[in-house]
Amino acid sequence: MKVYRLCLIGYGKWGNIIAKNFSRYKNFNLTVFTKSGKKNTKKLVNYNQLLNFDLLYAATNKNINTKLSKYALLNNINIISEKPVFHNLKNINEFRIKKFKCFFKVNYIYKIFNNYLKIKKKIRGGKIKKIFILFGSNSKKNSFSYCKWEWLPHIFSLLDYYSNINIKSIKVKKKFNNYFINIRLKNNVVLNCLYGNNFKKKIRYQKVYYGNKKFLKLVNNNLLNSKRQNIIKITPIETVINLLVSLLKKNKMDIKDLNDTISYNKYIRKINL
Repeated sequence: MKVYRLCLIGYGKWGNIIAKNFSRYKNFNLTVFTKSGKKNTKKLVNYNQLLNFDLLYAATNKNINTKLSKYALLNNINIISEKPVFHNLKNINEFRIKKFKCFFKVNYIYKIFNNYLKIKKKIRGGKIKKIFILFGSNSKKNSFSYCKWEWLPHIFSLLDYYSNINIKSIKVKKKFNNYFINIRLKNNVVLNCLYGNNFKKKIRYQKVYYGNKKFLKLVNNNLLNSKRQNIIKITPIETVINLLVSLLKKNKMDIKDLNDTISYNKYIRKINL
């Protein structure tokens, strides 16, 4: 079994969760870097310290995620970044002429989970008509700008999973002390989503209407349909780790998430109350 050298940058609340999940996998040798070098981490002084790792994981803030991702891509280092990333990058010409020898993934965890569950195959070619998403937490960090960059990247990645993004209109408003977005596509697919951090508890809910009055639901990692309930034993974060292991084993170059992320962010930047 090959052991991969994994570098995690950032050890806040989410970084700590990421570290605990990776520590259960014997094929990762984890090193954690932080700005301070405290809490059994190494101090990140220079990005050149990252050159000898097989995989970088950026779990910091939007600005550092972008800087780390840019550095990794230009130095052909495999990287997965938390969103938001590249949310304000104005010039990407240096990426357009670059011949990559690495992969770049963004942790669109619910899109990756859906793909693992083969949701589109379960729909079996039925034409998707409407998508309803309910995403939120009770963290109370509920300003529009914060929720916009926490949730909309996930929402756009799921919309992209279900249908090509060719947007006809976007409307957003405050609703139930959270935020509601309506997106209409030119192929007549409609997405409605209530999202925010002012819910009573954490909620992850997707409902997809397709074909002739058929629907499929994902409720807090359980897949349900009109006939039966199927309990999913693997967690979304485990599907992300499995994907990374697969890419590393195959030595696969994959930067599709770069173009997708820039595309999503062009829409997200324009969305305001």
